[in-house]
Amino acid sequence: MAFSNCYRTLALLLTGLRPAISAYEYLYTRLTTIGRELKYPREDIVELRHRFSSIVESFWRIEQQLNSENPDSLAAKQKAYSQETRRELATIAATIEELRATNKIEHQRLSQESKQAIAQLSTDGQFLEHVREIIRFFKAA
Repeated sequence: MAFSNCYRTLALLLTGLRPAISAYEYLYTRLTTIGRELKYPREDIVELRHRFSSIVESFWRIEQQLNSENPDSLAAKQKAYSQETRRELATIAATIEELRATNKIEHQRLSQESKQAIAQLSTDGQFLEHVREIIRFFKAA
């Protein structure tokens, strides 16, 4: 009877031991898989890391382009173009004013010349009128 109790105990132990071994095997397999995924991540995780690093790099480049202290940035170039445009506009404005002054002087000169020409025509007209009167006088005489 003691021998049969030993078998029962052994049977009970084996009954509990088999699921424990299966649980251990499952746990070992699962932990090995998790460890492998940590060491060699899945492709979607690798792709996500790659995308994130490219986004960070793009953000850094954009930040450098917007930094006005960087001489190659868009902001610095825009500021330089703006200053150059202002200088050109000031030069154009000065040239326009100079041309206006020259135009005004030329108009005054033309006006003076036309007045002189009109006065000369009036004088010539009076001279011709006197010549006509002299001719009429000699014809009448």
